[in-house]
Amino acid sequence: MGRKRKHFDYRQFYREYYGIDFGPEMVVHHIDFDRSNNDINNLLLLPNKVHAKYHFALQMLTGIDMSRSLNKELQLSMPMVPAHYVQWLRIMADVLEETAPWIRMKHDFEMLPDDVFRRAYHTEFPITERSVM
Repeated sequence: MGRKRKHFDYRQFYREYYGIDFGPEMVVHHIDFDRSNNDINNLLLLPNKVHAKYHFALQMLTGIDMSRSLNKELQLSMPMVPAHYVQWLRIMADVLEETAPWIRMKHDFEMLPDDVFRRAYHTEFPITERSVM
C-alpha cells in the first residue's frame, strides 16, 4: 500500500496569514510556479480570470522561437513586426496592468497597519475584484 501524501492547503494558509477571506472566484497563484513552495512571499491572490489570462499569455510566449533574439525580432526598423508578437505583447501588457493592483495589495498587506489595511480593502467582507479596484 502506498502512503498518502499530506495535502497543504495554501489557500487556507493565505487566508489565515493575512486574516482575510475570499471566495472560489479567487486563485492563490504560486509566483515561481512551484506548487510545493508555499512560502507566503511566493503566493499572490488573483481573480480567476486574471490568473487564466496570465497563463494564456505565458503559453503564447512559450510558442515563440526563443532560440532567436526577441529583441531582434521586434526591431522597429523592420518593415513589419510579426502580428503574433504584437498580439502577445498586447495581451501581456493587459495582464501586467491587471495584476498591478493585486501586487500592490500584497505589498499593503505587509506594510500597512492592520486597521488601515482593513479599512482600505474592506476586509470585513470576502476580498473580490471590487475590493482592490
